[in-house]
Amino acid sequence: MTDFKTNASIIMKCLDEYQYCTEVVHTMQRCISELEEYLAENHLTYSPKAAAEWYENISEHSLYKTAPPYYRSCLSKLEWLYLGRLDQFFLSFRKAGVIPEQLQSELKEYLEYLSGKFCADTIKNQGRNISYFLRSIQQFGVESVSRITYEIIDSYLSGENASEITKIHIHTSVREFLEYWHSKDRVTFGISIYFHYVQLHGMPYFAEVRNDYHRRIRDQLKKEDKTYPIEILIDFRCLLKKMYSENDYAKTTRSEMIRPIDLLILFLDRNQYTYSPSAAWIWFEKVKEIGICVPEFRRTLCLLEQYALTGKLPKNTTFRSKKQAFEYIPAWSKEAAGRYVNMKISEGWTRSTVDIIRSSLVRFCNCLDHMGVRSFADLTEKHIKQFDLEDKHKTPYGKNAYNSRIRKFLIFLGENHYIQNPMLFVSLTAKSAPIEPIVVVLTKEETEQLTDILKSEESGVSLRKKAVLLLGLKMGLRGSDIVELKWSDINWKDQSIRFIQKKTQVEVRLPMPVSVGNMLYRYITEERYESDSPYVFISEKAPHQNLRSSACYRALHSALPERKVEGSGFHVMRKTYATSLLRAGVGANMVAEALGQTGLNSVHRYLSLDKERMKECALTFEQTGIDGW
Repeated sequence: MTDFKTNASIIMKCLDEYQYCTEVVHTMQRCISELEEYLAENHLTYSPKAAAEWYENISEHSLYKTAPPYYRSCLSKLEWLYLGRLDQFFLSFRKAGVIPEQLQSELKEYLEYLSGKFCADTIKNQGRNISYFLRSIQQFGVESVSRITYEIIDSYLSGENASEITKIHIHTSVREFLEYWHSKDRVTFGISIYFHYVQLHGMPYFAEVRNDYHRRIRDQLKKEDKTYPIEILIDFRCLLKKMYSENDYAKTTRSEMIRPIDLLILFLDRNQYTYSPSAAWIWFEKVKEIGICVPEFRRTLCLLEQYALTGKLPKNTTFRSKKQAFEYIPAWSKEAAGRYVNMKISEGWTRSTVDIIRSSLVRFCNCLDHMGVRSFADLTEKHIKQFDLEDKHKTPYGKNAYNSRIRKFLIFLGENHYIQNPMLFVSLTAKSAPIEPIVVVLTKEETEQLTDILKSEESGVSLRKKAVLLLGLKMGLRGSDIVELKWSDINWKDQSIRFIQKKTQVEVRLPMPVSVGNMLYRYITEERYESDSPYVFISEKAPHQNLRSSACYRALHSALPERKVEGSGFHVMRKTYATSLLRAGVGANMVAEALGQTGLNSVHRYLSLDKERMKECALTFEQTGIDGW
């Protein structure tokens, strides 16, 4: 047993000298201890045969049908010492030559940087892992970290012979080592994150790109008037991380949005390409083939393009994946139509108004194109009359809404000499068909169902949605006013809400029912994210900003999912509120005041729904002049 213990101590000394990782050292020590215990219990002395029998025995009884990792390696080393095969014994430890002086100095500097941050055992383990990597790349003539390339790392990875757990430990240590030297400008950013994405199996995104993609990217870069260095992507990455952190995005979301920019950097840096938006989109085509995290990749590339072109990082921009209808307008009409739309935008018209203008021009120009018109100079009154006949709408109101905007566009064309006859706009007539639309309100059953849901704690409807619904049902607020509600608008002491209506710009001050106040309080204290936003209602997810009015309709749909009435959105809450006031005997003037209306015209529409009082207005046949029955 004396020889066994001596040989065992030689093995452990070599493991320490060659700076093996802690996992290997502990496994080897456990193997030696268990073998020594086996020999003692069976009154045996060490021999390769006895060690082999012990190994087979523990393999048969192991849960994993094999002995723990490195046991076979440990037994081989013991056997070589026992047989006197010292050359083979020492060769089993030495992976390569001694680490060059420059690399030793860089490793020493990094380990000194870690001192005080980690315990001595952790730093020692880091040194072992990094030393293993540095010794392994000696065959490629690396004398300094600045000489490490992607090709050298790839060669190291292809020849790496270790367990998966050991690989993870080594890759993590090397990655942190290279990140440190990137901060010292010794290695590129791509090299510093390479091991991280190798661990995540991200190589296909930046390594497995076919030659035809490379050819297209090189051709595109040659065509570009301006390309950008990779440093602009690194700056963008820093700003993106800062923005996501400041707006409390979830850690998973931040990782998913940062990963695309990292992989693009790796692809460009590895192939020594500069950045251009067009070249990046060619690379994105490869990403779409793989089909993983496509939305995140696309949004990150859109943000990057905006940053490269403007130097600013937009936070709330929505990037459409499909072309908008206005982009399908005939080519011959794009210049004039685009100029007209830009003029309307510069005049300060709202987004909804500009969208209707775009939609009107798309209808008009596409119809002209189908008629064979290829220039506004060829436009005649016959074309306009034909368009007026073919352009169908559900209501005269909709027809007038579109025709009025097309008429103004024709005036613009005349003033700017696109058409020969500046009076063509009079050819497009207005439709006159006054109607009284039917007022749609919640039925008695829907109102009762909604009331039960608002009171229930098990309905599954969030407190925010309940508060939104109560503001519409009990106070008659429009969805556009609810989402714009601010802290300063609510007077808790007087139990009132005071605000300027977005639609009419009329200021109103409304009493706040107790049920509304209680639900608002519960939402604010129990569910609302702690944010400095001045708006009461904010999104549940980052960046926790004020809602759009569509959120109000979604709240109604969540409460009444089976309700499907065409043309009836969240505004039905306001109509129901006004109707309930009239049915309760509240005068028209007070209803108009509660709705924030300046006149009674809108209120009169709800009178027909007050069936009980309408009966009092009924006339006899004699009074109407109908007789002779």
